[in-house]
Amino acid sequence: MSAAAGDTAIAAAQSWLASGKAPPHRAAEVARALALQGHQIPMTAATLRDLGPDIEAALLHDAGERSDVELAGALAEFAADKALAKQAKKLLFKLKQKGVQVPVRHQNRAPVDLAARPAPLPSLASSIDAAGGQLLFLGGWHPADGPWCVMAMITDREGLLSGYYVAGTSRTQQKELIAKLRHQINGFTVEVPGDFVAGRLRWALDLRDKHDKIFEGDVAEVRRILEGVEPLEEVEFALDPEDEAQLGRHLGASSALASEGCFHGWFDPGKAELDKLQSAVAELSGSEEERRERALQLRSELWDRWLARQDLAAMAGRMELNSWLLHCVQKQASALQALACARALRSGAHWSTIAAVQQAVDNLAPVGTWLRPVV
Repeated sequence: MSAAAGDTAIAAAQSWLASGKAPPHRAAEVARALALQGHQIPMTAATLRDLGPDIEAALLHDAGERSDVELAGALAEFAADKALAKQAKKLLFKLKQKGVQVPVRHQNRAPVDLAARPAPLPSLASSIDAAGGQLLFLGGWHPADGPWCVMAMITDREGLLSGYYVAGTSRTQQKELIAKLRHQINGFTVEVPGDFVAGRLRWALDLRDKHDKIFEGDVAEVRRILEGVEPLEEVEFALDPEDEAQLGRHLGASSALASEGCFHGWFDPGKAELDKLQSAVAELSGSEEERRERALQLRSELWDRWLARQDLAAMAGRMELNSWLLHCVQKQASALQALACARALRSGAHWSTIAAVQQAVDNLAPVGTWLRPVV
């Protein structure tokens, strides 16, 4: 890597740490770096393991800016990039010269009271985004490591993108960490049973293995934790008869899902296609009624073509998962609306009969405002 490319990568990493927003495949890694930066997890060889050189450099820069001797000391001791470890040691020396007290780091782990067995950390799941992405936190407790969690990013196309094992954290630190990652999640994050998260992670790991690709992060630890876990791709619903009978009504009311953050960006064919449609609508001729009718036809044809290229079963699966997660946050009406939409997609219903999709189309392509006034 050239010096210029390296500087660009470090600048990008610094922006991720500043905003809490990172590419999906680096999200869990950035989450761990944010936890280290905020002193929310112990600074050990395990918590600093497998951080990219760009992330390490961004952390060192931050440590210098804030005179953070603990972070600088951890990088000096555990950074994978040996040149960066030397830079960290130089930073510690400079800080010491300035009168900053530099504590002596001790590598030996403190004794653990094996009689103390607190409740494991909770497990959490984010809602599913338009691309099938989900952020997962599997919580647990171990006599040697204390409270731990696996932070992972998955997609239903590529499986497990990244998974990091973080030991010695707490519920408060976990919540603060999730708050810092709010920009990664369009919708929400909710506490769920550990079996659900473990099953989702196992399914995503199997999918990754099927593609013969390795995931980023703590490969051995994550595989060990998920050994023997049953994969979970979909959730099952057991509605009571009253809710089952009302699904048609919920489908008609599903335009309200446009206000749910977890469905932001869904049913979007992309800027290029929308720009082409807007240009075509602006060039229509004829009476106002004729132009409006033709504009609606062009719009319908665009979504017909786009949806024909989509995996509607996967899209329905995402909506079902979001339905279950909405139920977990006590949004029963939205949960039933999402389930009704998922069933309509699975049945092959035309998108124009699904109020949630029609609302998304109206929001993305308001052809009425695109029509030029009749001269």
